Amino acid sequence: MELLHIGLSAGYDRRGTSVEEHPIRLRQSLARAVPVRRISDLAEAHAAVLEAASKGAAVALIRNTVDEAVASHGELASAFDGEMLLFHARFAMADRLAIEERVLEKFGRAPKIARPGILVATQVIEQSLDLDFDLIATDLAPIDLLIQRAGRLWRHMDQRPESARPRISEPSGPTLLVLSAEPLADAGARWLDSVLSKTTAVYRDAALLWRSAKVMFDAGRIVSRTSPECAAPESGELRALVEAAYGKNRIAIPGGLEGAQNEAAGKASAERSQGGFNVLRYEAGYDFDGGRWDADSRVPTRIGDDTISVRLAVLQEGRILPWALREGSERADRRAWALSEVSVRRSRCSDTVAMDLPISLLSVKWIPTNRTDGSRDHIAPYEITSDHDSNPIGSFAWPRPDFDLAAHEFLIGLFAVAFPPKGQRDWLLHFHAPPAPEVLGRPSSLTPPHFRLMARDRAFCRNFRRSKGSRRRSKRCSSRRRVRIR
Repeated sequence: MELLHIGLSAGYDRRGTSVEEHPIRLRQSLARAVPVRRISDLAEAHAAVLEAASKGAAVALIRNTVDEAVASHGELASAFDGEMLLFHARFAMADRLAIEERVLEKFGRAPKIARPGILVATQVIEQSLDLDFDLIATDLAPIDLLIQRAGRLWRHMDQRPESARPRISEPSGPTLLVLSAEPLADAGARWLDSVLSKTTAVYRDAALLWRSAKVMFDAGRIVSRTSPECAAPESGELRALVEAAYGKNRIAIPGGLEGAQNEAAGKASAERSQGGFNVLRYEAGYDFDGGRWDADSRVPTRIGDDTISVRLAVLQEGRILPWALREGSERADRRAWALSEVSVRRSRCSDTVAMDLPISLLSVKWIPTNRTDGSRDHIAPYEITSDHDSNPIGSFAWPRPDFDLAAHEFLIGLFAVAFPPKGQRDWLLHFHAPPAPEVLGRPSSLTPPHFRLMARDRAFCRNFRRSKGSRRRSKRCSSRRRVRIR
């Protein structure tokens, strides 16, 4: 059920400046009222969720940050024996798709499994997903987002009428529980921190949050009805609530919030300017004056903290596999690696690797190869000569030619240093009768720490200090004559 019914009648003049807005009357069959009740303590929200779930209800707890959702899930899981799901945007894509499918199977329009249970989620369930809950408890958010969240309450009455739903309150009916501090008349910029200390990091306009809470709790309900003329906020009508928080005639805020409101307005203006600066003028063509034709990675498409994409991997039987294939044996192709990505704020990531895992480029089977019989395999560098007489390696199986070239250069450099030929005769001998993997895999002057992929101290391509004698060796090597191999 769509809760917001506001129509736009647009008649543009040549300058594109004329837009008129007209309310559209909601169909009577869709009109309803959802009571809203404020709760001032997270423990109270958890208790309400557990009580409703114990009565067989399908319950959602919506937190504004991933960290808070994870914490609530852990606390509720220790007190609830039924099925609990955690859903947020910080999962790898493969896990997120699997969780989304499970959520739809349990809480969707036509559930395939028993509905009773608890879903702890973030804003990922606000839109797009067609979900239906018997009770929702949510952190305070801007009024339009609260309306979206309320739209997941008692959504499919044709599938589950009141008689088919557990009786969890008196009188029976949908109820939206909103976790929030009280919007007092003397509130300051940090008025919400005592209850939701992390929310203002997500929704930075503390004044908007105060107005949203004020109009919501004063009305005490959300009414999915739109009058021809905008009603008073106390009516709880959708348009009235949104206009009171966002419109030109929005309600007044306490003096202590004016600074926060001005700061938020300034940031919004700066972000609009940045967005306009990044817009490309198509008619100007590929010209610097026509916009910023930079690489996609350098042009932000959304406002917020810088993020980086992290690919998750597992080490199984000497192979580095995408996280998405940790339980299967499918080929580690581009799709598998894409499904193993997770987006992380750059501030959460260190510029240096802080892990110390036993992943060595000398021993792990990380190089994809094609055998002469058509089979594919992954090998460690020292296995390049494996099965040389019966089924030798014919080529690498990298998906890109630059990867193929890089692997050739890596192995040539590795073995040229580890097993330097004494002359032309050695070159020919190694070509026709290459050393066995047991020989290539023996410890050499190349110490394993230099080839560890992740390490706290020395690691691959991370130690640039000159080793003892390297300058002398480089001078001697540069003075040698070039050897021609026939």
